[in-house]
Amino acid sequence: MKKNSLLALMIGGMLATPAIALADWGTVETPNVLMTSDQSFAVPKAARTADGKTFISWLQYDGNGRGYNVHLMLLDADGNKMWNESLCVEDRLNASWTADYSLVVTDEGDAVISWADARSFEDSGEQWPNAHDPVLYKISQEGKHLWGEEGVVLDSDLFLYPPLLYKVGSDIYAIMTSADDWSPNQIAR
Repeated sequence: MKKNSLLALMIGGMLATPAIALADWGTVETPNVLMTSDQSFAVPKAARTADGKTFISWLQYDGNGRGYNVHLMLLDADGNKMWNESLCVEDRLNASWTADYSLVVTDEGDAVISWADARSFEDSGEQWPNAHDPVLYKISQEGKHLWGEEGVVLDSDLFLYPPLLYKVGSDIYAIMTSADDWSPNQIAR
Protein backbone atom coordinates (compact mmCIF):
# COMPACT_ATOMS: atom_id res chain seq x y z
CA MET A 1 0.00 0.00 0.00
CA LYS A 2 2.78 2.41 0.96
CA LYS A 3 4.67 1.47 -2.20
CA ASN A 4 1.64 2.31 -4.40
CA SER A 5 1.10 5.66 -2.63
CA LEU A 6 4.73 6.61 -3.07
CA LEU A 7 4.61 5.60 -6.75
CA ALA A 8 1.44 7.63 -7.33
CA LEU A 9 3.03 10.68 -5.63
CA MET A 10 6.15 10.41 -7.80
CA ILE A 11 4.14 10.04 -11.02
CA GLY A 12 1.91 12.99 -10.05
CA GLY A 13 4.97 15.15 -9.33
CA MET A 14 6.54 14.28 -12.69
CA LEU A 15 3.34 15.10 -14.55
CA ALA A 16 2.88 18.44 -12.74
CA THR A 17 6.47 19.66 -13.21
CA PRO A 18 6.18 20.39 -16.97
CA ALA A 19 2.87 22.21 -16.44
CA ILE A 20 4.42 24.51 -13.85
CA ALA A 21 7.53 25.08 -15.98
CA LEU A 22 5.43 26.02 -19.02
CA ALA A 23 2.91 28.18 -17.15
CA ASP A 24 2.12 31.58 -18.68
CA TRP A 25 3.08 34.13 -16.06
CA GLY A 26 2.14 37.05 -18.28
CA THR A 27 4.21 40.10 -19.05
CA VAL A 28 4.01 43.49 -17.43
CA GLU A 29 5.51 46.15 -19.64
CA THR A 30 4.98 48.92 -17.10
CA PRO A 31 5.12 47.61 -13.54
CA ASN A 32 3.47 49.60 -10.78
CA VAL A 33 6.62 51.49 -9.81
CA LEU A 34 5.70 54.31 -7.46
CA MET A 35 9.11 55.99 -7.40
CA THR A 36 12.67 55.64 -8.54
CA SER A 37 15.78 57.54 -7.57
CA ASP A 38 19.51 57.39 -7.96
CA GLN A 39 19.78 58.16 -4.24
CA SER A 40 19.92 55.60 -1.44
CA PHE A 41 16.62 54.68 0.27
CA ALA A 42 16.40 53.11 3.74
CA VAL A 43 13.94 52.14 6.48
CA PRO A 44 10.59 52.24 4.65
CA LYS A 45 7.43 52.35 6.78
CA ALA A 46 3.72 52.32 6.03
CA ALA A 47 0.66 53.35 8.03
CA ARG A 48 -2.94 53.02 6.91
CA THR A 49 -5.68 55.60 7.48
CA ALA A 50 -9.22 54.71 8.54
CA ASP A 51 -10.50 55.56 5.03
CA GLY A 52 -8.12 53.11 3.33
CA LYS A 53 -5.32 55.47 2.27
CA THR A 54 -1.70 54.60 3.07
CA PHE A 55 1.15 56.89 4.11
CA ILE A 56 4.55 55.53 3.08
CA SER A 57 7.71 57.06 4.54
CA TRP A 58 11.38 56.36 4.02
CA LEU A 59 14.81 57.83 4.62
CA GLN A 60 16.59 59.04 1.50
CA TYR A 61 20.24 60.00 1.26
CA ASP A 62 20.35 63.50 -0.19
CA GLY A 63 23.54 63.05 -2.21
CA ASN A 64 24.95 66.43 -1.12
CA GLY A 65 26.74 65.26 2.00
CA ARG A 66 23.91 66.30 4.32
CA GLY A 67 22.88 62.77 5.30
CA TYR A 68 19.45 61.15 5.26
CA ASN A 69 16.12 62.99 5.11
CA VAL A 70 12.59 61.78 5.84
CA HIS A 71 10.27 61.55 2.81
CA LEU A 72 6.54 60.86 2.76
CA MET A 73 4.03 59.77 0.12
CA LEU A 74 0.26 59.19 0.29
CA LEU A 75 -1.54 56.52 -1.73
CA ASP A 76 -5.29 56.17 -2.18
CA ALA A 77 -7.10 52.93 -1.37
CA ASP A 78 -6.26 51.61 -4.88
CA GLY A 79 -2.53 52.31 -4.51
CA ASN A 80 -2.42 55.46 -6.68
CA LYS A 81 -0.27 58.43 -5.69
CA MET A 82 -2.27 61.28 -4.22
CA TRP A 83 0.58 63.81 -4.49
CA ASN A 84 2.58 64.61 -7.63
CA GLU A 85 5.88 64.18 -5.77
CA SER A 86 6.95 62.78 -2.45
CA LEU A 87 7.12 65.29 0.38
CA CYS A 88 10.55 65.88 1.92
CA VAL A 89 9.39 66.24 5.52
CA GLU A 90 12.70 67.71 6.62
CA ASP A 91 15.99 68.51 4.90
CA ARG A 92 18.34 69.45 7.71
CA LEU A 93 21.87 68.20 8.32
CA ASN A 94 21.90 64.57 9.43
CA ALA A 95 24.36 61.77 9.88
CA SER A 96 25.45 59.48 7.05
CA TRP A 97 24.12 56.55 9.06
CA THR A 98 20.49 56.00 9.97
CA ALA A 99 18.59 55.36 13.15
CA ASP A 100 15.05 54.21 13.44
CA TYR A 101 12.12 56.59 13.32
CA SER A 102 8.38 56.19 13.70
CA LEU A 103 5.30 56.71 11.54
CA VAL A 104 1.74 56.48 12.89
CA VAL A 105 -1.61 57.80 11.69
CA THR A 106 -4.05 59.77 13.84
CA ASP A 107 -7.78 59.10 13.95
CA GLU A 108 -8.19 62.19 11.73
CA GLY A 109 -5.98 60.59 9.05
CA ASP A 110 -2.85 62.71 9.56
CA ALA A 111 0.66 61.22 9.68
CA VAL A 112 2.83 61.74 12.76
CA ILE A 113 6.56 61.13 12.29
CA SER A 114 9.30 61.11 14.91
CA TRP A 115 12.86 61.69 13.71
CA ALA A 116 16.13 63.09 14.98
CA ASP A 117 18.02 65.65 12.89
CA ALA A 118 21.10 67.69 13.67
CA ARG A 119 19.63 71.21 13.60
CA SER A 120 21.66 72.35 16.62
CA PHE A 121 24.88 71.38 14.80
CA GLU A 122 23.99 72.80 11.41
CA ASP A 123 26.00 76.00 11.93
CA SER A 124 28.72 74.46 14.11
CA GLY A 125 31.02 73.49 11.23
CA GLU A 126 31.17 69.83 12.26
CA GLN A 127 31.09 67.42 9.34
CA TRP A 128 28.93 64.81 11.07
CA PRO A 129 27.31 65.57 14.38
CA ASN A 130 27.45 62.93 17.08
CA ALA A 131 24.22 63.99 18.77
CA HIS A 132 20.75 64.54 17.41
CA ASP A 133 17.72 66.69 18.08
CA PRO A 134 14.52 64.63 18.39
CA VAL A 135 11.62 66.22 16.52
CA LEU A 136 7.97 65.36 15.79
CA TYR A 137 6.11 66.27 12.59
CA LYS A 138 2.40 66.09 11.84
CA ILE A 139 1.50 66.00 8.14
CA SER A 140 -2.03 66.27 6.71
CA GLN A 141 -3.37 64.25 3.80
CA GLU A 142 -2.93 67.41 1.73
CA GLY A 143 0.83 67.38 2.51
CA LYS A 144 0.76 70.35 4.93
CA HIS A 145 2.97 70.55 8.03
CA LEU A 146 0.34 70.89 10.77
CA TRP A 147 2.90 71.54 13.52
CA GLY A 148 4.93 73.96 11.39
CA GLU A 149 7.76 73.37 8.92
CA GLU A 150 10.20 72.93 11.83
CA GLY A 151 8.04 70.39 13.66
CA VAL A 152 8.03 70.13 17.45
CA VAL A 153 11.58 69.87 18.77
CA LEU A 154 12.10 67.86 21.95
CA ASP A 155 14.85 68.69 24.43
CA SER A 156 18.02 67.08 23.04
CA ASP A 157 19.69 67.40 26.44
CA LEU A 158 17.10 64.97 27.77
CA PHE A 159 16.47 62.69 24.80
CA LEU A 160 19.03 61.25 22.43
CA TYR A 161 16.95 59.54 19.74
CA PRO A 162 13.51 60.08 18.29
CA PRO A 163 10.69 58.69 20.38
CA LEU A 164 9.16 55.43 19.28
CA LEU A 165 5.51 56.11 18.57
CA TYR A 166 2.74 53.59 19.23
CA LYS A 167 -0.97 54.01 18.59
CA VAL A 168 -3.29 52.33 21.06
CA GLY A 169 -6.95 53.03 20.39
CA SER A 170 -7.10 56.72 19.56
CA ASP A 171 -4.07 57.62 21.71
CA ILE A 172 -0.50 57.95 20.44
CA TYR A 173 2.18 57.06 22.96
CA ALA A 174 5.82 58.13 22.69
CA ILE A 175 8.54 56.08 24.39
CA MET A 176 11.66 58.19 24.80
CA THR A 177 15.22 57.14 25.64
CA SER A 178 17.25 59.23 28.04
CA ALA A 179 20.54 60.74 26.85
CA ASP A 180 22.05 60.11 30.27
CA ASP A 181 21.54 56.42 30.90
CA TRP A 182 20.07 55.03 27.65
CA SER A 183 17.06 53.62 29.46
CA PRO A 184 13.48 54.18 28.38
CA ASN A 185 12.35 56.48 31.13
CA GLN A 186 9.57 58.56 29.64
CA ILE A 187 6.23 57.52 28.23
CA ALA A 188 4.00 60.35 27.04
CA ARG A 189 0.55 60.36 25.56
